[in-house]
Amino acid sequence: MEADFVVAKMKEYNMPKDTWVWYDAELKYISRDTYNKVIPAFINRVKAAGYKNVGVYSGVSQLDTTNGNTNTSTIRSYPIWVAQYYKHLQYTGTYKGWQFSSQEHIDGIDGNVDVSMFFK
Repeated sequence: MEADFVVAKMKEYNMPKDTWVWYDAELKYISRDTYNKVIPAFINRVKAAGYKNVGVYSGVSQLDTTNGNTNTSTIRSYPIWVAQYYKHLQYTGTYKGWQFSSQEHIDGIDGNVDVSMFFK
C-alpha cells in the first residue's frame, strides 16, 4: 500500500511527526468512488503511524465541479492543497494551500518551479 511506503520512507529519513504529507489526487481517469475509498485509507494509515498532518492535493476542476473525481464531502473534509494556475483562486471550499504557478524561477535552479502559498 502507498501509505506503508510513505511511512517507511519518512521513518527512514527521520521525518518529524508534524511533517505534512499530501496525497496527490490529480489523475482524472481514477473514479470518484475509487478516490473516495483510497484517500481515507491512505490518510488513516499515515495518521495511525503518528503523522497527524495529512491532506489531499488536487486540481480545482477535480475538487470543485459537479463531476470532479475528488469532489466529495469525505475528501473535502480533509486539509486541501488546491492547484489552479490563475490570478486568483476560484475554489469554493476551505483549503490549506494554493499552488498558483508552475512557471516561476529561483536562482540556482534550472528550469521552472512550482510555487504555492500555505495558511497556518
